[in-house]
Amino acid sequence: EFCRLILDDDPERDEVAVSACWAFRHLRVGALLGKPRDPKGWNVYYYNYDDSKVDGSVVASRRKERVFKNKAWVEEMIVEPQMSCGSLPSSRYPDCTPPVSVDEFFMKPLSHTLNVHWAHAHNPCQECILALGQHYRLRVHSQCLLTRLEDASAQMEFANNDDWSSIVFPAVYLDQESRRSLQRYRVWMQKKTVKAAMSGRTLGVALSPSAFDVSEVHLQPHIDIGVVRMNLMIFWS
Repeated sequence: EFCRLILDDDPERDEVAVSACWAFRHLRVGALLGKPRDPKGWNVYYYNYDDSKVDGSVVASRRKERVFKNKAWVEEMIVEPQMSCGSLPSSRYPDCTPPVSVDEFFMKPLSHTLNVHWAHAHNPCQECILALGQHYRLRVHSQCLLTRLEDASAQMEFANNDDWSSIVFPAVYLDQESRRSLQRYRVWMQKKTVKAAMSGRTLGVALSPSAFDVSEVHLQPHIDIGVVRMNLMIFWS
């Protein structure tokens, strides 16, 4: 509206209005990120990738761990800690190129030469959420959901044309110690099942006490699982 009023008679009004809107939007982003209330409690990650290449915040997996899955021990790659915007070069990963700084991410257009562009905000403060809303031109309704995501109900919204579609859904997270505790239980349960099959018993069916030897297989391991539940919101276009 401001641009329409002051540029009403300008033959290049549309081009100037676009530039003015771009400047106003980035001024708002700069004001939001200039003095966030919690400057160290949030991170922004971004990834550009296609079928053959990925760059940005990515740190490739180099190590494996043995996990008990589908009744057997298997080896899986360990997901390394990723590099957030503004990360410094690390001696641990000398071949990884640190991603751009937070200011560059918000203020300068990134060279998106690959097919998929993905940005992820981890524990964002209110200022970071509003800055992302300005940067990606999210609708006011979507920005309101982001600022009150803990209280939002599960929902999905499909947009028309080039606008942003979104989904809000609950996610459950297990910390590392909880995963280990759950794995110990799965290992114990599998051993108990195999032992019962070898001795001619079925789990849950009581036969004579002598039919199943008393051993450590009977001793159920201590299970200590802490579950963290949170709401996640994803946008795509």
